[in-house]
Amino acid sequence: MTLARLAARILQNSAIAAVSTLAVGVLTARWLGAEGRGYYTLFFTTVGLLGTIGQSGFYQAAVYHIGRHAMAPAVALGNAVLLIGASGFALFGLYGLTVFFAPGILGTPLGSVIGVPLILGVLFQIVRESLGGIAMGMRKYNAYSEQLAIEPVFALIATMPLVFFLLDAEAAIELRVASAFFALLVLVWRVRGLLPERPIFRLRALLDEIAFGSKSTAQNVIGLMNYRVYVYFLALDPAAVGLFSVGMLFNELIRFLPNTLGMALLPILTGTKIEEAARLTAKACRVVLAATAILVTLLSALREPIVENVFGREFLPVTDILVPMLAGAVIGIVYQILTRYFSSVGLQMYSVQAGFAGLAVALAGSAILVPAFGLTGAAVAYLLSSVCTTLVMLTAFLRRSGLPARDVLFVTRSDIRQLAQRIPHIRR
Repeated sequence: MTLARLAARILQNSAIAAVSTLAVGVLTARWLGAEGRGYYTLFFTTVGLLGTIGQSGFYQAAVYHIGRHAMAPAVALGNAVLLIGASGFALFGLYGLTVFFAPGILGTPLGSVIGVPLILGVLFQIVRESLGGIAMGMRKYNAYSEQLAIEPVFALIATMPLVFFLLDAEAAIELRVASAFFALLVLVWRVRGLLPERPIFRLRALLDEIAFGSKSTAQNVIGLMNYRVYVYFLALDPAAVGLFSVGMLFNELIRFLPNTLGMALLPILTGTKIEEAARLTAKACRVVLAATAILVTLLSALREPIVENVFGREFLPVTDILVPMLAGAVIGIVYQILTRYFSSVGLQMYSVQAGFAGLAVALAGSAILVPAFGLTGAAVAYLLSSVCTTLVMLTAFLRRSGLPARDVLFVTRSDIRQLAQRIPHIRR
């Protein structure tokens, strides 16, 4: 399957996911208010962070080792089983220690969901990413790409009771976690025929995946923190977190296209010669940059009526931070795309270095700007972090590939002609 066809298929499912995620954001903002939306955001940001740490880069490791080094899927499955078991043991053990040594934490406004719902949400994410990595590594794209749409649609269904019942943030969180469980059951059902009947456990293969995955984990955690750390600096004011999270919803609209293409790009690059992989990555980057720049221009111009009519007047302060946030999202696309190239050739250290530099700027910027300027400070810190991350990543890619910067950043007439020619074929 070509990159164009695979990207188109994943793009279709990602579009459904983006619409569903936006709808969940609108419903939780409208019916929970800024403060309730803030608690909701803090919970699922923490789930995403712990899930990213817990899955240990096994998604990328499975794609890489199955696709480039012909690891047997049964071995990858055995490694995934060990990972899931160890993660569950660690999480429930940590919860037990919390109950014993720090029971006061459970008395917070969301105390009842800090325990088991949080653990289950993290475990569901680890299982999903582990199985998805095996399926993508085997070039079985349909099952996992369709999961991109299934899980957000289930989340939207679980959010609908907010419209009819007076539910608080705690109930909304529990319903969302339950929806993730049912979505995971669908994924297991869909991939059951693709996976071997029995896992194979090989210590050497496990160590190889851990070695590769640890670099991807550092890269993924740093990337997530670069994008989400600001909510923790605002956490003392949950309403501010709720406002900032609405700005992040706009960013998700920008990021879903490079995320989609990046997901399609990684398995394609792992089976491509390194020189060709660099050229394909550069082309993908400049095309996505051009497309998203147009979308950002429209969103920036219409931000006030969109926020007021969709989210409500309570969220109008978001319009003051949207321009720097959207600019940061566009600039960050370079990192999102180029990092797939470095993962495909086993050189995640470049992504880690770029992400770490951006995280340092994010932490320093937030520590200085958020106390002084609140929401605006967080948005500017995000923009500065995106600029730093992209500059470091772009420099590394240009040195490694030997390509000029214009090949990465500026779309060409040839790109436009090729896109126009391929659209009818992609639809087929």
